[in-house]
Amino acid sequence: MAPFIAPALTQQLLTKHFERTSFEAMSGTPSVAGSEASSGLPAAKRAKVMKTPAFGEIDVDKVMLNAYKLPNGKTSYTPLVDGVRARFDLTPPGALVFSNWGFETNYNLAPEKKPSFLGGQSTTKSESLEINVELNEAQAAFLEALDKKVSLDFAKNAKSTWHPAVKHGKDGTPMLKVRVQLTGDDLAALKVVEEGVFHKGSGWPFLQPWMAKTRNFGPCKAKVVVTAVRVWEVGGRAGLFFQASELTLMSVAKPRPQFESAQADEDAIMADFAE
Repeated sequence: MAPFIAPALTQQLLTKHFERTSFEAMSGTPSVAGSEASSGLPAAKRAKVMKTPAFGEIDVDKVMLNAYKLPNGKTSYTPLVDGVRARFDLTPPGALVFSNWGFETNYNLAPEKKPSFLGGQSTTKSESLEINVELNEAQAAFLEALDKKVSLDFAKNAKSTWHPAVKHGKDGTPMLKVRVQLTGDDLAALKVVEEGVFHKGSGWPFLQPWMAKTRNFGPCKAKVVVTAVRVWEVGGRAGLFFQASELTLMSVAKPRPQFESAQADEDAIMADFAE
């Protein structure tokens, strides 16, 4: 005998009843429908949860550069993939990035860029630190293709000189500078790995003790989910800047050597001073 298939409306009612009673049985709380009926207010819509693609899953040719006018009259350009900011996992399973020097904290050449948490002026703006990460061949090829696509679209509307996001060291190693938001909105989700344990948090109060302990994470291994936030444009120059949405760090710095005190014998020291 063929299986019985309920009419569409009946099937929907059965499904809704099952979901509602199952939720009530698990939580002991009234269902959304019950709350709706008692308050007269519509149920809040849940935000759509999207999967973050690996960088190799993104079709660069489909990246669109969205332009919109700011209140100050300037135009801001944002790379979009399927209508949302271009976000991707730069280190899918099996891949890492490496940073030789860790976070940049030396602002001697540009003191005005020093964030407030490193002694700069107080501000209400969001603040960040940057970290240069070394890329493998596949990561570099993807980022260079993305950068080129955005630069060509940008050139249709602007005349600023484009500066590639991927730089190359003296030894030819490709590198990407990633911004890590530490105050204000859109904080990076941070994880620090120490002795096989994940420590999770966000913002400067979480990161600061680890910075002191690991010499600013230089050197370190990392896994990072990156968002191509927007095109920056200053003084006739432009480029694409990347921000870490998720960042996992593991310091690989060698411990500093420990020395016995050479001045432990205070009697001998006092005798020398008495001469």
